[in-house]
Amino acid sequence: SLYRLVKISADDANISPAEFSALRDFYNSTGGSDWLWQAELGVPWNFTDPSANPCADNWQGVICTYNSSLALNQVTELLLQDSNLVGCLPDTLSDLSALQFLILANNSLSCQLPTALGHLTELVVIDLEINYFQGTIPTALVSLTKLEFLDLSTNVLTYTVPENIGNMRSLASLFLQYNLLSGSLPSSMGNLANLSTLVLEENWFSQDLPAGIGNLHNLTSFELKENFFSGPIPETFSALTKLTTFDLASNYLSGTIPPFLGTFSGLKGIGLYGNYLTGTIPNNFQNVSQLSFLECSMNHISGTIPASFGALKKLGYLFMYQNHLTGTIPESLSQLSNLTDILTFSNLLTGTIPRSFAQLSRLRVLMLSSNKFSGNIEMFGPGFQPHLETLILNNNQFTGTLPAALFTSQSLTVFAAVSNCFHGSLPSTVCDNENLVTLVLDGLSSATSCRDTLFPSLSTTYVNTYTVSGPVPVCLFHLPNLSTLHLSGNGFTGKLPSDLTVGPAMYDLTLSHNQLSGHIPPNIQQRVWYKLDLSYNRFDGALRSDFSTVKFNFSIFRFVEKFGVDYEEQYFELIANNPYYIGNLSYYLEQRITPTVTLENNRLSGRIPRTIQDLQHVSVLGTNLFTCKLDRSGLPQHDSDVHTYQCDSSAFDIPYYLWLGLCASLVAAIVGVVYRGDYFMRNKTVALVLQSLQEWSNFKGVSLIEHTSLYQLTLLANWFYKFTSICVSYILFVLSPVYVILSHFFGIMRYEYAWSISGAFISGTAPGAVQFILWNGLVNIVLYLG
Repeated sequence: SLYRLVKISADDANISPAEFSALRDFYNSTGGSDWLWQAELGVPWNFTDPSANPCADNWQGVICTYNSSLALNQVTELLLQDSNLVGCLPDTLSDLSALQFLILANNSLSCQLPTALGHLTELVVIDLEINYFQGTIPTALVSLTKLEFLDLSTNVLTYTVPENIGNMRSLASLFLQYNLLSGSLPSSMGNLANLSTLVLEENWFSQDLPAGIGNLHNLTSFELKENFFSGPIPETFSALTKLTTFDLASNYLSGTIPPFLGTFSGLKGIGLYGNYLTGTIPNNFQNVSQLSFLECSMNHISGTIPASFGALKKLGYLFMYQNHLTGTIPESLSQLSNLTDILTFSNLLTGTIPRSFAQLSRLRVLMLSSNKFSGNIEMFGPGFQPHLETLILNNNQFTGTLPAALFTSQSLTVFAAVSNCFHGSLPSTVCDNENLVTLVLDGLSSATSCRDTLFPSLSTTYVNTYTVSGPVPVCLFHLPNLSTLHLSGNGFTGKLPSDLTVGPAMYDLTLSHNQLSGHIPPNIQQRVWYKLDLSYNRFDGALRSDFSTVKFNFSIFRFVEKFGVDYEEQYFELIANNPYYIGNLSYYLEQRITPTVTLENNRLSGRIPRTIQDLQHVSVLGTNLFTCKLDRSGLPQHDSDVHTYQCDSSAFDIPYYLWLGLCASLVAAIVGVVYRGDYFMRNKTVALVLQSLQEWSNFKGVSLIEHTSLYQLTLLANWFYKFTSICVSYILFVLSPVYVILSHFFGIMRYEYAWSISGAFISGTAPGAVQFILWNGLVNIVLYLG
């Protein structure tokens, strides 16, 4: 925006009645009674006094110049930015015929831009940015041949740029960004010989870039990002030798990065991300000595990173992520003493990180995820990069241990090293940095190069060559600013203490796929999490009835902001791999997120708390044994396993006990017959049944040869009868009592159910040995009978 200081004419002459009336119309049309007045900028407008003189009375925002030939003052400047103007601009504004500066930025003006603006032929500056103007840009504006500055950005303008805009020969700055303008750029734009700044970003412009823009030899700032331009970058642009900013990011451009960019010695920023550019990066950028920002990410660029980049002494930001780059990181990059941000993730880069990166004393952000880097990371630490804030190394093949020095850096806020080949345990210094906000260390030893496939030709099942093990450092939960803690897919063991306290900022906790045991601490259960994942561990016990009831206090969360841009939506998508763009998430977290709770495949039992039953994103069933009613109510209806889950409940104990009672009665009857057969034989019915059973059990076959098959079948039935009788007796009188005893001392469930007594719910070496002996005995019995 262009702003001018208020000045007062030394002449006390008044303005013409037409201009006075035009000011009154302007005041009434734009809600003058509700304008914001600032004493230091002048006095409020007053139309009730017939002798009012806007110039002599120093009306706010009104600047006059005395016209000696008319013996009148004329309004030459109308400066009412940030004044709460609403409504529409009146057509009578054209009566301010001497107006040179019209600055009404950052108000709430709407309606269409009046054609009358085209009649103000003395205009030099129009600044109407940040309003709600609609419709098209009036064609009449092209007649303003003295206009040097036009800012219509951040409105709701539609259609396209006037075809004859090239008639505005004095135009030096054109700002049309953040509108809904569409179509192609007019070829006459190439006639704006004085144009130095052209900003059209975030519109709907399309088709090829006009080759005539190459005629704008005075152009220094060229910003057309986030449109729909297509085709290659015209070769005629090579004449734009005065460019300092060249930004065509987020379009549909094709072709290659033009080598002529390497000849623009004054170029400070290049933005080409989010296009369809191919080929390699030109190797002549060493001539662009002023370059401080290079962004060519999210294209299809191949080849290597040019070693000539080492000559760009002012380069601070190097973004080349999501391309097809190969080769290694040039050693020459370590010579760039001003380099603060390097983003080369999602490429095919190999080799090691140059040890000379320890010389990058200003390095703030380094993101190398999803490449094929190897070697150790000992070159990072406060003694080398004292300002390092974000280090992302996910999905590579890094080896060695996590350097202890790295975690002593008080500047580090984000560290992620998912899926690599690290080993050992977490360093003892991991909790030394109280400024840490995000720590993502999932699968530290799970990269492809450190996997041993068990059955290469049959399945992808593997074991890790290296492991990161030991207990989870409890001190991590105490870090005051830590909001995200991910440690899944490692070999962590042990229990979390029951009196564990959780830091005030933590809202995302993932400890899945480890070997953690014991009860889930109350402070973890009670908190409302954005994400809680404790699945695939050995946690036991019951869930508390007040599960997920203590609301997270978002107001105390410490947020990390990069480049002054709020990237809250991208954060949730990238946090596992690239937690770099983290904006102020407070409102989003508090108002819009739905908590996610994942506890499946543990040893939990008891009732499922009501707060979990109502969650939208929940997975807690799995191999856990939760209680529910016979109608399966009490289960979380949004759990993917709800329809196949075998509900575990004491309600099923009744039929189980009835079945046991029936078996016991049968056994008692058999024992009674054996020992008191004479008593039962007195009853004719019982005697008849027992006689039939005896004949069946003593059946030796049929003597007739033609009934040989029946004879064999009868022998088989006789063997099956004896086999099942012995097995059932063994299970009822040997295994079941032993399981009851073992479950009491070695059971993995807090709540045992009579019907679910099984060796599957018993853990430990001693009970394992007992079960082995018992099952071995049963196998021997079966073999003996066979």
